[in-house]
Amino acid sequence: MIRKRIMLVALCIALAVGAVGCGKKKEVASGEKPSIKFLMSFSENGGRATQIIETMFEMAGVEGELIQVPSASYSEKLNATLASGNLPDIVNMDETTMNGWIDEGALLPMDDVLDECAPNVKNILNESDMKGLIHPADGQLYGIPYILRLPAQRTMGVRRDWLDKLGLDAPKTIAELEAVLTAFKENSKKLGADLVIPYAGLLSPFYMMYGIMESGEQGMWTLDADGNYISRFDHPNYRECLEMLNRFYMNGLIDPEYFSRNTDENAVYSLFNNNNAGIGFPYSTRLREVTELLQQTDKNAVFDYMEPITGVDGEKRILGRVVFGSRNCITIAAEDKKEECMKFLDWAYSKEGEILWNYGLEGVHYDMVDGEPVIKEKFNHGWVEIRKEGIVPTNMAYNRSLDAYNQCMFYGKELEELNELEKLTYKAYYENEKYVVSPLRSFRTETSLAKGTEIYAALKEKETKAIVGSITIDEFFDELKTIKKNGLDKITAEMSEYWKKLNK
Repeated sequence: MIRKRIMLVALCIALAVGAVGCGKKKEVASGEKPSIKFLMSFSENGGRATQIIETMFEMAGVEGELIQVPSASYSEKLNATLASGNLPDIVNMDETTMNGWIDEGALLPMDDVLDECAPNVKNILNESDMKGLIHPADGQLYGIPYILRLPAQRTMGVRRDWLDKLGLDAPKTIAELEAVLTAFKENSKKLGADLVIPYAGLLSPFYMMYGIMESGEQGMWTLDADGNYISRFDHPNYRECLEMLNRFYMNGLIDPEYFSRNTDENAVYSLFNNNNAGIGFPYSTRLREVTELLQQTDKNAVFDYMEPITGVDGEKRILGRVVFGSRNCITIAAEDKKEECMKFLDWAYSKEGEILWNYGLEGVHYDMVDGEPVIKEKFNHGWVEIRKEGIVPTNMAYNRSLDAYNQCMFYGKELEELNELEKLTYKAYYENEKYVVSPLRSFRTETSLAKGTEIYAALKEKETKAIVGSITIDEFFDELKTIKKNGLDKITAEMSEYWKKLNK
């Protein structure tokens, strides 16, 4: 099995690399570039342009072999690659997949070469970052991440024109939210909609109203008021939240097809695009996009930014984005060139690397204006156009520039130049920042690996039944007692131990 072979190789590496650092290993022959094989996905929306990564190979002084696989089949490719034992030198993958490769002994820890071989990474990742990146079982770093330090991602959105037609203000409390959703439901003719679904999309805002973070697998994990890592089902406000969701659903205030529709986000957005939904929790860019579509038939239609609802404790919260995305990892196939791989990965975090990945090639994709890179108008029409060039991908580890982000998001305009539709998205990102709560990290534990899939599926099924009224709230909690005894309590305890270990 690959695991046995990998562990033997890893043991040899552990004995060999302890005394070897950057610059202390046998030098590559003069004029000879290190050869590195790199496996990564590509997005169908972003195209398969390789110009940027090939430019990185050249600028970093590497003879690179790039293997690109469509994102839709990338997971299968990773599984097949791991099983074959024929590993590339560097692989880009998400944290969950990375942890699986660590369990199989397929990845090399980076700590021993980080200081000497990755000065740019060290400058960008602070102590808090490292706590969020190290593997909790052994405290080592196995992957260099894609980084985007923009806290807000989704936002509460409301049909502002619907509120105006009914003489209502945007809701600020749970009671006001219920009243507004009820008014939407009862006034479809006034709203000019054949079908009104008062609330559509993710239920995350409802949990946040009750102080429940809802993050990790299946939204399972949160913190209590004392900062303890717990399952959301153990949160003291969970029952009240579940009762509220059941009431809203039974009264027709939540999309009746939510539990079949929520796996297809485009189906959810079609409700807003087709003038059917009133309030939701979309990606911030969708405020502008939905409004543009609606205004093709109704110039007064506006899917507007709305502040988070004030929760039961008087706080406003919105679940933010994960700062770290996919990781670039070094596999055991690179045991004899680990330092070269680390230096190559580090180059993406250098000033030159950051410009390359965020802006592209000077004179081709951007020009220097007053000493700053400015994306050319030809490419500055949103994410699809710029990603066709291989720029600002999410399947590569580098430090995302907020300046480049804003140029792409707002087509190179300054705040005062934005039109009313563009300001919708701006507000959603930057006015929401003060309300953002960062998602919690979850972990692979012995019990979660053995029983997690079964337990999480059972919890999702039982909770869904409680919300739609197939079982009572009391029956749900009776079922929960059994699930907790069958492994949930043990998983929670193991997760909590990892959390304490990383946050002591």
